[in-house]
Amino acid sequence: MHNHFWVWFGSIWLAVGLPFVLLAAYFLLQEYRLATSGRVVEAMVLTKDVGKSGDSVHHSITYRFTTDDGRTLEGKSEVSESIWNAVTERGPVSVAYMPGRPSSNAVVGASKRTLLLIFSLAGLVLSTVRGTLVVVSLRKSRTARRLLTAGVRAPATVTEVRPLNLRVNGRTQWRLKYEYHDYQSRPYRRAMYLDADEAMHWKPGDTGDVLFDPDRPATSVWLGKVDEGTA
Repeated sequence: MHNHFWVWFGSIWLAVGLPFVLLAAYFLLQEYRLATSGRVVEAMVLTKDVGKSGDSVHHSITYRFTTDDGRTLEGKSEVSESIWNAVTERGPVSVAYMPGRPSSNAVVGASKRTLLLIFSLAGLVLSTVRGTLVVVSLRKSRTARRLLTAGVRAPATVTEVRPLNLRVNGRTQWRLKYEYHDYQSRPYRRAMYLDADEAMHWKPGDTGDVLFDPDRPATSVWLGKVDEGTA
């Protein structure tokens, strides 16, 4: 009966993953447009900078260039170490800009395509995994609602209660495993997830109730101590 948590959890990570994909796609499109439709001009290097983020070193340069219609603009690009070493302040550097939007500009050869593809792939994986989690959880919720009206009630024995390496809103999540038998005395073992407040009510050997599908007894929903109101 805790599928709402996984729907919520999966939805959050789906929301986290999608922006990575969209942002990476946007910058990849910008790079493609600059490479295929950009106007290349000679700019003057204004400054060369080196920054550090953790163990990563970032090289960047600022520059000034003049568009075909006479406008003078400044820009900044993160570049590879080889490009950074090859230019000097007040010296020339090739810059590409979009004719209709010169504020979109970059040093020629300063591509972040590999990094953007990594971000895009990571975001896609996150979105796919979490999206699947949401779909599966919603399906389980529908199954739970159906079993509440058509399921067969049976006693279940708790076989394990342990914390997981997962915290939500600062609270550790737990997993409870239980075993029950169908009307032909065949055993089934399943698991459910609950928070610490609920987990404290259970220990191995305790008994609670489940509802299982009469047509597919391996499908069940945990009710817990229904009469005591601690499910």
